[in-house]
Amino acid sequence: MTEAGSFPEQPEPFAVTSVDSGDWWCQISLAGELDIATGPQLRQAVADALGRGRRHVAIDAGRLSFIDSGGLVALLTARNEVTAAGGSLRLTDTSAQVTRVLEMAGLADELCDHRR
Repeated sequence: MTEAGSFPEQPEPFAVTSVDSGDWWCQISLAGELDIATGPQLRQAVADALGRGRRHVAIDAGRLSFIDSGGLVALLTARNEVTAAGGSLRLTDTSAQVTRVLEMAGLADELCDHRR
């Protein structure tokens, strides 16, 4: 229960930023919660990167505070689209909470870059 006059901490709003690196790479940074409502924004950022000729995508998940099954679907869909274009997609800097969800889903080894 919260004290009178105080409010529970609000989650960081979802944000996607994209920066091209070289001729083939794109770094997409995520912040906030990745779920069924925000997944389309990630998929659009990946589609835009592919449209600019980027074939390899690194997703910085360091500020991602939450992921659910809808977010996992968005990641897998994005990975499949990048792979179909002849590229690769990896998650970097995942938080302990996000890593745990990925591990529970059996996707941590498949999606995460463990070479920090």
